[in-house]
Amino acid sequence: MVEQAIIQKGFDVRFFEIITMLAFLSFKKHKCDYVLLECGIGARIDSTNVVEHPDVVCSAIASIGYDH
Repeated sequence: MVEQAIIQKGFDVRFFEIITMLAFLSFKKHKCDYVLLECGIGARIDSTNVVEHPDVVCSAIASIGYDH
């Protein structure tokens, strides 16, 4: 389903965008009550920006290390 949409729409996507799409489909399929969603690089080009009105229960900001 994801592959078909990418091909039909001619999207230029990378690994993180594909994994994000698959995760959102999985969340919907399993009817998750809560989701821990980490943003990618942030800013306007982050694929997690499609979440427009999240019901945020908790948020955290962490420093980025070499192991991240």
